[in-house]
Amino acid sequence: MNKKSIYDNGTYSDNNPGFNDRESIRKSNSLINLLKNSPVNLSNINSVLDYGCGGGGLIKNLCDNLSHVSKAKGIDLNKDAIEFALSENRDSSILEFKTGSLEQINSHYDLITVVHVLEHIQNWDEFLSSIKSKAKYVYIAVPIEASIWMTLRKGVLLNQYKKYGHIHFINEPYLINYLEEAGLDILSTGYSDEFLAFDGLMSNIMKIPRLAIGLFSKKIACNIVGGYCFQVLCKVK
Repeated sequence: MNKKSIYDNGTYSDNNPGFNDRESIRKSNSLINLLKNSPVNLSNINSVLDYGCGGGGLIKNLCDNLSHVSKAKGIDLNKDAIEFALSENRDSSILEFKTGSLEQINSHYDLITVVHVLEHIQNWDEFLSSIKSKAKYVYIAVPIEASIWMTLRKGVLLNQYKKYGHIHFINEPYLINYLEEAGLDILSTGYSDEFLAFDGLMSNIMKIPRLAIGLFSKKIACNIVGGYCFQVLCKVK
């Protein structure tokens, strides 16, 4: 499989109708909660770029909740996702959406969000270097697919590759170490719970152990039964 072509030949769009927009509110609320409990002064967040914005739900909800944002842009390789985002946000005077890559962004932003994107990126060094030149703060959220539950089930990771284009399967210590070595200062970490927006028999069954273990420790739940996604808020040094 050509790892880029699934985003522009219709494969990703066919596999993910709605571009995961149902989970966007939970993703965005998890980001907002992390920001509120971080050292960042939210009144200084005036411009935001959402790279890999999908259907645009995350950045729309973010702007609705951060009143100081006056410049907001979503960018995605998938033209179908951008068309969806534009159709859903026709009345916005702040939001802008564009098909393209990070290298095509020339502006500097107070915050760049990279949500469920890093697992798709082949060259992390090049990508993070580009991010650092364009942002003051960087927010990254990734699924923890290197969990016991995921790795024990034969074919699950292969499905994540074929359906979503995931080429990296990540755990927290590895990601933290990589970001620090890339020159990012870790300000806050957390766990998002967008799995609660999923439907389907297995998804609903797995909510029970994920929530139960999560009451004790989301970190442990994440690494044993998956579901929770790992959040990292960074400052560019």
